[in-house]
Amino acid sequence: MENAFEVPPSPQVDFRGTLEKGDIIETTPLNGGAVTALVVFKDGMRAFFSPMVNSLELAAFWIDDLLGFGLVPPVAERSVNDQPGLLRQLVGGAKPALYYKTWEEMVQPQELLKAAVLDYILDSRDRRRENFLIDESSHKLWLINNDYYMLLASFNSRDIFNTAVNRGLTDLSLDMLAAIDKFYSGSPSLLNRTEEKETLDVLNRARERASIILDKKTVANLWH
Repeated sequence: MENAFEVPPSPQVDFRGTLEKGDIIETTPLNGGAVTALVVFKDGMRAFFSPMVNSLELAAFWIDDLLGFGLVPPVAERSVNDQPGLLRQLVGGAKPALYYKTWEEMVQPQELLKAAVLDYILDSRDRRRENFLIDESSHKLWLINNDYYMLLASFNSRDIFNTAVNRGLTDLSLDMLAAIDKFYSGSPSLLNRTEEKETLDVLNRARERASIILDKKTVANLWH
């Protein structure tokens, strides 16, 4: 099988629109794990398909999208071969951080700080190096596998957040605070998108944690 982290289509492509309504030209079954198929769209975009279990990965994307951080690959709910599920865009040109001995040197400081903020707002519990990608060409981070284990399990892995703090990337710019405030103000609208208790709990928790960051204006001393 080809490298799953392929170069994506042009940035002008409406990734979410393609996931939701784009013409699918090929579906390749995959064995093992939660992902059951690789989906190829007419415009060249590729995505992983998983049967619908809950809306947690959607919620993580909604939160990131409202913040405007662009750290979570687009996710959309859609049936494939008459099976309801989720489509997650394959990220182009990126590899799991575990491929790099010093992954933190591969990303822009601002990108690292944004990811730390998002992980705090999400209350991510399993952000090991297997669960985020690095794009060497753009020095960008992608946060993946935002599922039950990430958002609700009793884990304590915070590789991105701890690295940002250890490197002194803690104080937030006015632009970042404005983005967090926009999320805080608009987050109640996300509650109308789901009725699942676990997902609603994640969304409400995210708003509470955004309020804490807005008050502190730093990510220092938030997690102990």
